[in-house]
Amino acid sequence: FAYYLKDKGWGMGGRGGAAAAAYRMRETAENAATWRAWFRHMVQDQVVFFWGMNSVTILLFMFAALVVLFPTGTVPARERLIFDEALLLGRVWGQTGFYLFMFIGIACLFSTQLTLLDGVARSCADLVRQGYAGASRFSERQWYRGIAGAWMVLGIVLTWAWERLPPFMFLLSAGFFGGIAMAVYCPLLLAANRRLLPETCRPGALATAGFAVVGAFYVVFAVTSVFVVAQRLLGI
Repeated sequence: FAYYLKDKGWGMGGRGGAAAAAYRMRETAENAATWRAWFRHMVQDQVVFFWGMNSVTILLFMFAALVVLFPTGTVPARERLIFDEALLLGRVWGQTGFYLFMFIGIACLFSTQLTLLDGVARSCADLVRQGYAGASRFSERQWYRGIAGAWMVLGIVLTWAWERLPPFMFLLSAGFFGGIAMAVYCPLLLAANRRLLPETCRPGALATAGFAVVGAFYVVFAVTSVFVVAQRLLGI
């Protein structure tokens, strides 16, 4: 989202410029007031378009499953939900309906993973290169390629590992991968906000504490998940 604002030149995003020559505002009372107004607007925007619209979309998927499955009394196994919905729609619309629903499901999952891959690689490349002196030996593009490539390799290995677990566990792999990504991203983002932003723009004590709790949750989640998978694979 931050890269989107920068590319569109929206608000303070128009001041961003190249990552290596970031804009840093002067800490004046006027600028502080402008920042608070801008940040308030961003919070409202995220509540409406991220939380609100995603909530509506999730409810639509839930009601779609209810409308399709409930009349027939079908209670699919958890890992067969999408496939069974496609079969029922296929009875009404034929093969066209079946393949259309399956295509939409695959497209949703693919776009989610592509967004995760790109977002994590861009964010981590920017945070690492700008926040740590030794990292500047490599360009942001090189960091992006390295992180994205490592993430794809890790994803392939973890997918291979998850296929040896029960099907429902494999269905949860997207959440598994996302949790590990957040375990890396949250500490980096908090460190960048505390170190690189002007004092006026830094998160306060309450926001820092809340974000630290969220980051700790993802770190514990990632470590525990990897440990459980390793146990299953090694038969410990």
